[in-house]
Amino acid sequence: MVVSLHGDHDLSTAGELRDTLTTAAGAVERIVVDLTPTEFLDSTILAVLLEAIVQARTRPGLGFALVIPPGSAVARTLDLVAFTMMLDQVYKRRDDALAAWRAE
Repeated sequence: MVVSLHGDHDLSTAGELRDTLTTAAGAVERIVVDLTPTEFLDSTILAVLLEAIVQARTRPGLGFALVIPPGSAVARTLDLVAFTMMLDQVYKRRDDALAAWRAE
């Protein structure tokens, strides 16, 4: 399942994102969160993504990846807080993430 975050995301969208990712974690084997169309995200969204990462690590067989375009405002934000260091699977493009999983 691919979840794309378009535009700005903060406390007002965190609950919906949490629900989407929680539901997906129970229904699919792989989740890709594509941040390519994301213009802004705040700490509440980072917390939701971190919850999803923890959930993926504790559920055998659940894969979780982020797509973060290099040089984007989101990439700079995530680099600033060393968020991507917690991830095993970070890709520059959605196609790269999907291709990597198809190859497994």
